[in-house]
Amino acid sequence: YKPVRLIFQQVKEMQVNRQLIAMNRGRNTAIDEFKNSQNAVLFATGSMWEGVNIPGDVLSHLIIVKLPFPIPDPISDYEKSLYQDMNEYLKSVLIPKMLIKLRQGIGRLIRSETDTGVISILDVRAGDAGRYHQEVLHVLPECRRAERIEDIRTFLKEKKDNSYFE
Repeated sequence: YKPVRLIFQQVKEMQVNRQLIAMNRGRNTAIDEFKNSQNAVLFATGSMWEGVNIPGDVLSHLIIVKLPFPIPDPISDYEKSLYQDMNEYLKSVLIPKMLIKLRQGIGRLIRSETDTGVISILDVRAGDAGRYHQEVLHVLPECRRAERIEDIRTFLKEKKDNSYFE
């Protein structure tokens, strides 16, 4: 939550011409506030991916800062002890769980065949030379790939009404 809060503060200080909404622990009104907004920016953590339904074209850009690997806990510690080495555990448990969570996150953005949006994955481990590049590409829906921010702008202008940019 702390990195989300820090980024939210930095963007807020830039005085962007958008409503900014931060989803914090215990703040259940953020999702409703976002759904009712016009072109707001929602700052949220992975918990937003579970049990949240934002139908239609309200959500347009999902920015994933870090791949959603599971957070260690006593159960995962025990699970890890069942494997002879970390690589085997990584391949058998951690990567599949991360990919499921990533697919859930993407599912918040693309709910139906008519939904459009941009998925930006900033984690270098998903990049062209990244360790998980192929696995991540495999779970993404069939789509165009952008290399520059201008590509994203062009895509959104093709897909969204002019009111989206007001």
